[in-house]
Amino acid sequence: MFQSDLNVTVPKFDVFPGEEAESWAPYTDSGSIVPHSQPSRTRTVALQISALCDISSDLVKYFYSPVTREKPMSKQTELQRLSDIHTRLENWRRNLPKELEPKEGGLSSVLVMQ
Repeated sequence: MFQSDLNVTVPKFDVFPGEEAESWAPYTDSGSIVPHSQPSRTRTVALQISALCDISSDLVKYFYSPVTREKPMSKQTELQRLSDIHTRLENWRRNLPKELEPKEGGLSSVLVMQ
């Protein structure tokens, strides 16, 4: 963990059932597609995107940040960190709530996240 990670003290927000249950339907040039309406899952999606950003942030810090590296990483360290990030991404994907799985007529934010 990088030192800057220790400075983050703001908790992630709560998921409110009422807000999560608000209806969402895709909107096209022809109007709303009611058969595909579903709960919006606004905060659940935001929490999952936040988790994905945490992983992406580590990827950037490990491999692209000149400030965090005092000396070049060994190939073994580089491969280990890359493997760790890959494992975290796989775990993130595997642990997504079922309602966030990509599907026909799915939430647009879910499709972007995938």
